[in-house]
Amino acid sequence: SDQSSLAGLIKEAVSTLGLSQERLYVSPRDLPAVKKLIAQDKDLAARVVEVKEHKSSGGVIVEDIKGKVRIDNTYETRLEMLLPRLLPEVAQELFQA
Repeated sequence: SDQSSLAGLIKEAVSTLGLSQERLYVSPRDLPAVKKLIAQDKDLAARVVEVKEHKSSGGVIVEDIKGKVRIDNTYETRLEMLLPRLLPEVAQELFQA
């Protein structure tokens, strides 16, 4: 589901950053679900000190509290990372003789 994929993206980014105080940026439509997720997860509740809105189609941006280190796990950024790998496969399927 969209909720479990969002939870996975948040946990992945938070654990990658690995700090004790982190700020999350999520899309306005995901904000209530993210706040609920944090309230239900002791580890996230201990580490996430702030959740702000960010215009995106989904996913999350996690940064340290000083705003110096940032992990962009938004759907747009993940798609940008995947496209270069997928395009050759798509082209091969489309133009196979």
